[in-house]
Amino acid sequence: MTEQTQKLIWESKNGNQRSFEQLIRQHQNYCFRIAFRILLDEDEAKDAVQESLIKLWKNLHKFDYSSKFTTWLYKIVFNSCMDKIKMNKRKANNKLDNHILDNIFDADFSMQNNIENKDMASIINELTNQLDEKQRIVFTLRDFESLSINEIAELMNSTENTVKVNLFYARKNINKKLKKLKVEWGAS
Repeated sequence: MTEQTQKLIWESKNGNQRSFEQLIRQHQNYCFRIAFRILLDEDEAKDAVQESLIKLWKNLHKFDYSSKFTTWLYKIVFNSCMDKIKMNKRKANNKLDNHILDNIFDADFSMQNNIENKDMASIINELTNQLDEKQRIVFTLRDFESLSINEIAELMNSTENTVKVNLFYARKNINKKLKKLKVEWGAS
């Protein structure tokens, strides 16, 4: 954590709203990307992030610097998303809006270096959306957001082993579907 972030947290804890606004500006895009990838709906993701930031403001005094601030913040976002999923009983197979997808793919998108073009990225995202909820979330957090296995386990209140198993099956399912698509494309 940078000294500037530490200062913003400290000032925010002491009621400085301008510092809190700066802290939010530093992290809101990443929070949105996580929320969107979990919820697969732009409006729901915006709501989840807004709820998360309110929770952050109300609970910032509980942050004790023993964990990374980003992990703590993203756990709040993750929990808000899980609350929305439970409340709305959403299915993971919603379609992504390509316009929104184009805006999400930015220079720091970790898998983009491994994907040859946006068509393949779109296919990977569609296949990710077809995974069951736990696999989709683990795959998204690990392979799209580059969180560590430990961080994901902490976010999901799970064990590292459970995260690894879900990640293994998520990758296996995506790979299997990619191979099937390749065969279908070759046949046309």
